[in-house]
Amino acid sequence: MSTATNALFSVRVPRSAEDSEYLVVAASAEAAAGLYVAAVMADGAEAISVEPEEMAEAGELYVDKIGEAAEGEPRILDWGSVETITRQLKPIEKETVSLAGFEAWAAWLEDEGIEP
Repeated sequence: MSTATNALFSVRVPRSAEDSEYLVVAASAEAAAGLYVAAVMADGAEAISVEPEEMAEAGELYVDKIGEAAEGEPRILDWGSVETITRQLKPIEKETVSLAGFEAWAAWLEDEGIEP
C-alpha cells in the first residue's frame, strides 16, 4: 500500500561521535523521530547503531525533511538497503524533536534510573 503523504527524513543525534544518521520514511518529523527512537530502544540486538546514552546526553534529535512524496509504508531505510531513493542536497525543512514524550524512551530512562 503506497502512502503518498509520506516524506523522506534524515534523523540523527546532535553532536554524535558516531554516524547516527538514518533515512526514515514517515508522515512528519515527529513520526520519523518516533520510528527512530523505537528502533534504538527495540528489544534484543540493536536495530540501529545508535547509543541511547548519546541520545540521553543530547535530549533531542535533528530531523531534516530531505524528500517529498516518499512511497511505501513508514519505515527506516537500513544502511545496506538496495531501495532507490531521491535525496535533495539541502533539507527542505529542519526540525528538532525532543525525546521527552516517547514511550520507548521513557521506559529506557526508567530502566536506567535516569530522571526525565
